[in-house]
Amino acid sequence: MPSAFLPFRPSRLAKLLVETSPNGVVMTNSEGRLVMINRRAATWFGYEESELMGQTIEILVPEDQRNAHQSQRMCFESHPRIRQMGEGRELLGRRKDGTFIPVRVSLHPFDTTTGPMVLANILNLNDTSLQSDAIIESERIAAISQMVSGLAHENHNALQRALACLDLLELDLSSQDNLLYLTDRIRVALADLQHNYDEVKRYSAAIALSYSPTELPSLCQAAFDELPVPYRNKEPRLSMTVRTPNPEVLADKVRMKQVFAGILENAVAANPDGGVIDTEFVDANLKDGPGIQTTIRDHGNGLDGNTESRMFDPFFTTKQHGTGLGLAICRRIVEAHGGTILAKNHPSGGTMVSFVVPRQPCK
Repeated sequence: MPSAFLPFRPSRLAKLLVETSPNGVVMTNSEGRLVMINRRAATWFGYEESELMGQTIEILVPEDQRNAHQSQRMCFESHPRIRQMGEGRELLGRRKDGTFIPVRVSLHPFDTTTGPMVLANILNLNDTSLQSDAIIESERIAAISQMVSGLAHENHNALQRALACLDLLELDLSSQDNLLYLTDRIRVALADLQHNYDEVKRYSAAIALSYSPTELPSLCQAAFDELPVPYRNKEPRLSMTVRTPNPEVLADKVRMKQVFAGILENAVAANPDGGVIDTEFVDANLKDGPGIQTTIRDHGNGLDGNTESRMFDPFFTTKQHGTGLGLAICRRIVEAHGGTILAKNHPSGGTMVSFVVPRQPCK
């Protein structure tokens, strides 16, 4: 290990997320050196974690591809973006014993106080236990649930202590408006932290549905009217087209309102200021019977290929803030109702999210 190598010290939350991931996860610094690797990845590649720390990522690449990989890595570092690595090509990882494993890798750049980092999410295509999307999803949810339960008490107490100290500080600074402005920003940051934690908790929680007659257009309008202030300030307009004589389903009204809120927040954020959000409700069929399809369309820039394919993946986001769980929660709720959901570009521009829920609960 080079003497100049300084280990990355992630937060406890970051360590838990990496270690409990059902996939292999590695992190590299701006020099391409490994600063974190979870047990699953180390096991796949046949190393002890300590053997890899500080090594360049090329140690996991076949020898005849290392020079090319290094050049590609430097190119990626100059224009970092979330993307699938080597799309359309077969990728191989090199194990310690010189054998190879087929892999699929997605890259996620992010900034830290010690400089830019890249998280590589690795899927071992030889690991049959991970071939089923349902298994991957269930393992991911179980891991997140375990993490959240472990942090719940600690997180709540820490936030309460911080808020109590902030209340006392504001009393001492009651006559200093310039400093109270800073305490207001701290309070907003703590609220954001609590929101992010609550969103992770909502995603990992089991979904128990309470069915009642639910008119989808009315619920959509209610969710739109209750959008948070930052979204309402963009003055969006909601255009609604109902193409079914009966837009009512038996559903969990509270949960379905969450779905509308999550999709509408994304649509308004992507839309030009003052733009129209188009919604449409039509009859549709699911394999178990009739349903209603809701389509919500913005008039923004649309999705690139990577975003479109990963729109509902947990922790995937193109925003600077947030957990990337909003649409993942929407998918879980829709699927719990026996429905389906997808996102794609509209032929005339913008993004449309469509979901279908059955008229009656699935038996």
